[in-house]
This record gives sequence, structure tokens and C-alpha cells, in this order.
Amino acid sequence: MGIFEEVSKKVNEVFDEKNLDDLARKSGALKRRRIITPKSLLENMLFLRLKNPTHSLDDLALEFKQRGCSVSKIALRKKLLKSAFFFQLILEALFSQIFTTNMVFKAISFIRSVKVIDSTEVALSKKLKNEYPGTRNRSSTAKLQVLIDVVSTQILSLSTHKSTETDQGYRGHIEHIRNGDLLISDLGYFCIDTFKKIAIKGGYFLSRLFKNAKIYDINTSKEINLRSKLSKTTKTKLDMDINLGKIKLPCRLVAIKLDEESYQKRLKNLAEKRRKDHRMKENINDVLNGWTIFITNLPISVMPRSLLLLYSARWQIELVFKAIKTFFCLRKIEKTNKAYVHILLYISMIAVTLLTLCILTIKNKEISLYKACRIFAKNINKFIEYLNDKSKCSISWMVGLLEEFALKETRTNRRSTKKLLGLKPLNP
Repeated sequence: MGIFEEVSKKVNEVFDEKNLDDLARKSGALKRRRIITPKSLLENMLFLRLKNPTHSLDDLALEFKQRGCSVSKIALRKKLLKSAFFFQLILEALFSQIFTTNMVFKAISFIRSVKVIDSTEVALSKKLKNEYPGTRNRSSTAKLQVLIDVVSTQILSLSTHKSTETDQGYRGHIEHIRNGDLLISDLGYFCIDTFKKIAIKGGYFLSRLFKNAKIYDINTSKEINLRSKLSKTTKTKLDMDINLGKIKLPCRLVAIKLDEESYQKRLKNLAEKRRKDHRMKENINDVLNGWTIFITNLPISVMPRSLLLLYSARWQIELVFKAIKTFFCLRKIEKTNKAYVHILLYISMIAVTLLTLCILTIKNKEISLYKACRIFAKNINKFIEYLNDKSKCSISWMVGLLEEFALKETRTNRRSTKKLLGLKPLNP
């Protein structure tokens, strides 16, 4: 069975009426057959969430009415209050079907997949500040932890957390790392224990160096004073094997000196951060600010310039955040009921997962996730209709739209991600 047939089969299995009834019983949302079926609830919520993000229960009741089911607003409220776990189970069922495409890098053939972890925040009603306290002067926010494959534009994991939970304490992405995978993360996820677990799995990590992390000479085990070493060198690149942290994790430290323009830009950004956050204690004139410093277990054959190119692939996840917030209604949720907020988060994430499953089937073409989100949201009604029509294939229909209208534009002055990383699909 090919990847297209497999994805279509799995999506149809998840949206099968009997399967949804089973999930609803498992979650406690369905105890006996009602007018509001699990399938109708899922489909109407999906459609309304993408078409009318600020919808009310009256709007949802009207949607049921237009689909031939008269139900009161009170009945809907009671149903929704018991359905958050039901939507969570649907999301988990869909995510269990996602797998990565096989790619091989021309220049770095041992890397099978490049994955990026990052987080973003969803603004909530200030009435939920006790359940979801905000950060950085926001009254109430929820945090989304997102892991993506930057080449295939697949969202590999998506989970919600309190904004007060640090990125550094998050570990959910580790289970998605396989032999030959490269994980790229920013300083917020700097954790030596995580790096060790990735290396044990046969994976690779690439991260900026946390300034307070201790590094040791791999031969003498003596602590290295990196500031002193960089201030004395006349070189513009420094590449050395070290032991990292108390557990003495063997890895590489690669330092690349910034040119004057980049250095001044970094100082300006640091000064702006200090202006906004007076708790910031970092010394702007720290010698480390004049360098880009990486920690990685990639072999020495991966040159410093290649590390810069790989790390620049992180910008892909910013596009993911922009797209899902704009088209899948994750910029702000105004509802004040905690259970309903959870449902809306899950519905948006179910929509994102359905789209990424469609993208998964597209080979040898680069899809613009921003364009794809817009097309999917605009055509969600027809997609749901085709899911229920056994003579048609919703995945095939959506993939056709994406291949025609959501391809990345070719620009001579901007290489695509695949060309940037120099890769090609493996032979099937």
C-alpha cells in the first residue's frame, strides 16, 4: 500500500462513525445514543471553527439545523462540557498515523530528517488567568509545543501546556527522535540530559550554547574558560571537541565570529530586550555576544558554514506558527469556559493534523504551509462532505488543490528549504 492510500485509509478509519462512537464512549461523552452524534458534533465544530472563529452556541445550533438536526443551545452546552476528552482522543488517533518521509541529504547523507522544536502562545480570556496564568504582562495564555519536520512541512507533535511551564522542562519531543534524525532547538530547550538521550537514540542535536553551561577539556577534564579563549584568539572560527556539563557529555563546540554589522545588530537587539525586561542581567558587552556558538554531536565533516545553514532552517517553524494562528484560529480564544477553550484548541489542532496528513502524501514538490492553511480553511466544508461520500476521496481532492495552488514560489534570490539543505527523496 502506497503512502497516499495509507493516509486516506487511516483518515477514513478515524472519521468512521462507529470509531467516533467508540471514542466518545471511552471519553464518557456518549453513554447512550442521542440526537447529537459524535460524528455530527466533530464535523460541525470543525466547519464552524475555521469559518467563524468567534461563533456562539446559537451559531452551532444553527449549523446543526441546516444539516437537518434540530437541537437546543442548552443541549449543546451540556454536550460540549463533557466532550473535551473526546476531541483529545481524536487528535491522538490522527497523530498516531503520522510518519516521516524518507529523505537523504546530498552533503550530509547520514541525516535522515531535520526536526525543529519550538513553542508559541495562544492568548485567552483574562477570566481564565487562574487556570492559565499569563507571562510577559499577558493576563492569560496557553502554550503550544510544536515539533515539525522542516523539509516535508509535517507537524509531528502538537500539545498544549500552561505558559508558566518552561520550554527547558518539556520532554515530549524526545520520543519522536529516531536514528539519523537531527533536532534543532533554540536556547529555551537547552538541556544536557535531552542531548544525551538524543545521542543514545542515534540522533543528532544542534543548539546554541547556553552561556552559563560549563565546558571541559576532553583530554584533561579541566574546565575551559571560553570567554578567555575567544578574547585571545585571532581566528574567526573555533571548532573543538569538549565535554559538556556535569555529566561530561562528549560533543563539539563551534564558535563563528560575527561580522561587524551582525555584531552591532545583536547588541541593538540585546539593548531592546533589556529595555523591555528590566530583570535581564546579561552583560551586553560580554565577549560571547560577538560570536555564534553551537553545541552539537554532528561529526567534524559537517563544516561550520553547514551548521549555520542547518540552524537557519529554524525559520520554518515561525511560518508554521504564523499560518496556524492566522487560518486555524490560534491567535486568541475569547471563550471563558475552560472546557470549551480546550475543545476549540483540540479542534484547531485536529484541522492542522488533517492538513499535514494531506501534505505528507505530496512527493517531489515543496508546499507553502501558509498557502496550504488558507486553502484548507477555505474548503473545509467540501473536505468534510467528501469524507462522508464513499464515491469520493477527500484526501485526493485536497491534495489536488494543494499541488495546484499551494506550491512554494521559485525565486532566484531565495533558495527553498530543500535546495538550501541539498536533499533528494530516497528511492522507494
